[in-house]
Amino acid sequence: MAISAFAVPLKKAKLTVAGFEGTTTLENFPVLVRISETSIEGFNYSDCAEGGEDLSFALEDGSPLPYEIDTWNDKGESLVWVKLPALSSADHSFYMKWKDSQATENDPTDVWSDEYIGVWHMGGFNADNAVTDATGNGFNAKATSASISTAEGLCKVGAAVKNGEVTSSSSGGGLKVSDYESRYSGSGVSFTCSAWIRLPENADKTVNHMIFDKKLANGASWDAVPGWFVQVLGKGLLKQGISLKSFAFPRRVTRCWIKRQAI
Repeated sequence: MAISAFAVPLKKAKLTVAGFEGTTTLENFPVLVRISETSIEGFNYSDCAEGGEDLSFALEDGSPLPYEIDTWNDKGESLVWVKLPALSSADHSFYMKWKDSQATENDPTDVWSDEYIGVWHMGGFNADNAVTDATGNGFNAKATSASISTAEGLCKVGAAVKNGEVTSSSSGGGLKVSDYESRYSGSGVSFTCSAWIRLPENADKTVNHMIFDKKLANGASWDAVPGWFVQVLGKGLLKQGISLKSFAFPRRVTRCWIKRQAI
C-alpha cells in the first residue's frame, strides 16, 4: 500500500491499494489498513482522540467509507478494516483522516454487510465470555472451556484465541456459535469459511485437532448432510470433510501461521 502524507493541519493521508492479479472486480471488499507513526508520514497518535474516535475514511470524491477499528494501539500498530466499493487489477486510492471533528457517523457493521454471516477478530471476550460477531448478526462465539484465552502479538492479523489444552489428548474446548441455519439456509448453499491457524510444535501428534466443525441440531456429526469440518491431523496436515467425503491438504500448519479457506 502506497501512502502520500499531507501537511499539518490538514491531518489526512492518501492510501493506495495495489490492484490484484484477477479478472473479476471485487465489490464491497474489506481492506485491512495498518496504521502506525512509522508507516504513515505525519501521523501521530497524540493528534487523535482516544480510541481513534475522530478517525474517518473517504474516497477521493469525498464519499465516506465504512470502517471498523479492529485494534487501536497508540503505542504501536493499529488495525482498521475499510470497505472499498470496488477492487480490481488497477490501483485504488482513498483517504484516511484523523483529528476530524466533521467525521460523518459510521456504523462498523457496514464493513461486513455484503453476505458475511459471521466475522470474529479474537481481540477479547465480552461479558458473556464470547467473542463478539463483528457483522452485527449476533452470532457471538462463546468459549466452551476455561482453557480458551486470547493471545496478543501471536497472529498475522490482530489477536488470536488459544486453546490451552491443545498439547494434550483431551478434546479441550473451543468457540461455539449458535445455529445460523435458523436465519440462513445451510443445505445446498455455497459458502466460504476462512481463518488464520497455527498448531504449536508441542501439540499432541496422536490426535486430530478440530478447527471448524458444523454439527447438526439433532446432535449428528459432520458426516451427516449438511455437516462439515476442517481439522489439523496429528502430523500437522490440514483435512477437510463435507458430508461423508474428506480429503487432506499437502500443507503443514506447525511452526507457522497460514490462512486456510474451506469452500
